[in-house]
Amino acid sequence: MALEPFPITIDGRKFFTFPHDEDRVEYLVENPMIDPKDVAILMVSIFRHKGFMDMVEVIEIDDAEDDFNTHVILGRMALVDWLVGFSMDNQRHEDLKATEDVAGKFGERFGWWPTVTIDDEPAEFQENVYIRWSLRDLGDTVPEDF
Repeated sequence: MALEPFPITIDGRKFFTFPHDEDRVEYLVENPMIDPKDVAILMVSIFRHKGFMDMVEVIEIDDAEDDFNTHVILGRMALVDWLVGFSMDNQRHEDLKATEDVAGKFGERFGWWPTVTIDDEPAEFQENVYIRWSLRDLGDTVPEDF
């Protein structure tokens, strides 16, 4: 297999991520002892006018291959920029170059780039994820159905 998995930990759980489902399946065939739920697809969403909401999405597919959970990482703009290899903001671009000097380019290290979507504005569900994340420290004050 040409692609190396990118290991990422979310809430204490480690995932081995790939850009497409075919690559994920191939990795599972070659590594039958690994739990399929720990091998996920990595995607990145970038927003031109709301760069502070740029997010990493780790898509976990269940054993039946017909359902999934999406884990979202927010507030890690340097990670987003490193994963995609570019930034739409000049200051973040300078930070990216400094990161690549230390860590190398993501695509050269792992042999692939994640799937990236670039939108002018986030979708409603993405805004809701961001709002919930930004209010996380308020705890019980956030309404249940928000």
